[in-house]
Amino acid sequence: MAYFRPWPYSFAGFCLFILLAWISMAGLDFDGTLRASSFTTAGWFGLGFPFIAGVGVAFAAFVANLARRRHAVIACLMLALALGLLLVSLHPSRPANRVSAIIGESAAKHVIIERLRVADSFNERQTTWGIISGPQDLLDAIVQHRSLEMSPQASLAPLRAMFPDDSLPEFGDVARDRRSIFYRDPGTGKIFFQKK
Repeated sequence: MAYFRPWPYSFAGFCLFILLAWISMAGLDFDGTLRASSFTTAGWFGLGFPFIAGVGVAFAAFVANLARRRHAVIACLMLALALGLLLVSLHPSRPANRVSAIIGESAAKHVIIERLRVADSFNERQTTWGIISGPQDLLDAIVQHRSLEMSPQASLAPLRAMFPDDSLPEFGDVARDRRSIFYRDPGTGKIFFQKK
């Protein structure tokens, strides 16, 4: 246990490392109000936690060792670096920034995010589902940004499975590419999307 003395340094190092790992892997379940519970834990974070905790313990021991050997300034710089990385990783995790990366910055300026869900998989990247609304030409801006093709009467099964409370038809005119689908509800003007 002497490796972890002084305790404040090792405790701060361990906690910062675990938080940084969690935020970097976190999914999102956003319903219009951002709060801490909007972030969700990826399943593989739980599976990998023993390894993550081990690396966190090693980082904590390293920082404590620096502080113990009268290099407290360097230990504080290491903790400040971990805190900086945590703050930097929070920026792209915010709902507005996730939507902006999908639909483009110019379209995202005029968007209201009604629902956004991000889930990670073991081998297929993150999948993002959402409902957004905005000006009439929003879908045109998204089509132009992502170089999507219009598909008349395509299946809306992926969107219906994610948004069962919204009465989506079985088929509709969608804009799509190989990894994404965007559908504009003619009644409400809302845009439902899925991006893998």
